[in-house]
Amino acid sequence: MSTVQNVQESLKGLSVEELLAVIAAAAAEAKKAAKVAVKAAPKVAKEKKGSMPKGVLPKQLQESFAYVDYTLAQANANGWKEFAVKGQDVPMEASVERDGAHVFPSTGKPLNRKQAMSLSKFLWSNKEQKGTNQAFYDAFKAQYVPPAAATHATEVVQPAVAESPKKAKEEKAPKAKKAPKKAEDAVAAVAAAAPVEALIAPPKKVTAPKKVAKKEEKDTFKCEDDGEVHPWDWKGKKLLRNFQNQVWERTDDGEAGDWFGVYDAKTNTIDASAAEPLYEDE
Repeated sequence: MSTVQNVQESLKGLSVEELLAVIAAAAAEAKKAAKVAVKAAPKVAKEKKGSMPKGVLPKQLQESFAYVDYTLAQANANGWKEFAVKGQDVPMEASVERDGAHVFPSTGKPLNRKQAMSLSKFLWSNKEQKGTNQAFYDAFKAQYVPPAAATHATEVVQPAVAESPKKAKEEKAPKAKKAPKKAEDAVAAVAAAAPVEALIAPPKKVTAPKKVAKKEEKDTFKCEDDGEVHPWDWKGKKLLRNFQNQVWERTDDGEAGDWFGVYDAKTNTIDASAAEPLYEDE
């Protein structure tokens, strides 16, 4: 005789009250067993259409980032004079040469990329059309070659066995083409004739603009998490903003200009002291 049959036989001699108690106990045990047996299926994140691979630089920022890289390389190779930094009363000190390397005298460290951002704007801002030496920016433009536009595959190949999203490998973006030899010669000639140290004029005193109280504006900006920056107007300023609320100035051509900061929707303010994000080279 099976276990179920034994239970059924034992129920025949029970009273109504005892039978109801057995039913309640059986129902409670059934619920416990169901919770253990039933498991929620794991959620698989779906890839958004039109999303850029993480770490790929948006096309609007390619030239400005290349200009900073160029400034960093030239400064560490040739040295630099003191330069003003926006929002900072004390200018960055001039470099000294130690053991064949150009470094800050107080720290003994070379110029880093964040400092190179400030130096590049100090030398020449193409958006504002002002700076201490346009020749340096012209030398950069002479050798700059925009990277080839990344192409997106339209055909999707289904794998034979489903793999975890974490194991999926991202395709590498094509590398930028090497600058033509004529452009390289032009840059070499400019660098030899007037290195970075000679191109920098004495810093000008920067005075912070007076703040004017304005009415609070409601944030209506919306965009997809597509890795791109999108046009956004804020308090009369033409800007570019992405899904992470990182903001750049917007040129008349719709391209990204100088780094502006990180927007806080709760306070309707932009933190200009936030560090500009770094992107991996394509």
